[in-house]
Amino acid sequence: MNILASPSTRSTSQGGFTLLEMLIATVVMMMMTGIGLASYLRFTERQTLRNAGKELQTYMRAAQSRARSGDRPTGCAQLFGYAVTGANGGVQIQLSAVCENGVEVVTDTYTLPSGSTLGGALDMTFGSLKGGVTGAGTVTLISGAQEYEFTVSQGGEIGDGDIVAQ
Repeated sequence: MNILASPSTRSTSQGGFTLLEMLIATVVMMMMTGIGLASYLRFTERQTLRNAGKELQTYMRAAQSRARSGDRPTGCAQLFGYAVTGANGGVQIQLSAVCENGVEVVTDTYTLPSGSTLGGALDMTFGSLKGGVTGAGTVTLISGAQEYEFTVSQGGEIGDGDIVAQ
């Protein structure tokens, strides 16, 4: 057997991957990771917005409950209701007792989670004696391209909300 075989008789079959195959596999993995990360970020944004909406609904139900029970803060001789207010594009929402002579006593402040803002001015007052709401309508929260909406009827019913825009 000739140990010094000519190059034409040597075996050219070797195990492993070529550089091109490795590059293609790496590019495919990077694309899959990018798609997964983008989906995860959209999901997280949607969940944060949905949770912010549910928290705001709970906050408004608390205002409604305080108004119906006649819960007067210190310095309020006669209670007319509780107002929930916030500025368009704002992140702060105030709960105020509406007392005699139009005096409002701020009883609580709620801050929306990071990235969420009000999609319009919020100014609703839950009446104490007769119930009902002045300024009833749709409440919108915005986070990026996502919107969460729920309605408050004149009778005081706070509807279930959900994501409406994507």
